[in-house]
Amino acid sequence: MKLKNTWKHLLVGGLVGLFFGIIVNVFNLQSLQWFIAIAFFFATLAWEQAQKARAVIWNWLDAIVDVLAGNAAFLIIYFCIIK
Repeated sequence: MKLKNTWKHLLVGGLVGLFFGIIVNVFNLQSLQWFIAIAFFFATLAWEQAQKARAVIWNWLDAIVDVLAGNAAFLIIYFCIIK
């Protein structure tokens, strides 16, 4: 199994977590902190579903690792910034 773009998911997840963490703090949006985290999770699922639709051969294990990597990076940075 070859993980093709897991580092991209880590990078994008971290950058989005950084962006939304700053937005939550600057605009005092703590009431939306869980909504943003759940929305990002569903966005990564939608992204992987779109990749599945385009793929000739779909690697389900790569998709799971990508979702976990992107969300882990997002959540770690996001909650470190807003807490």
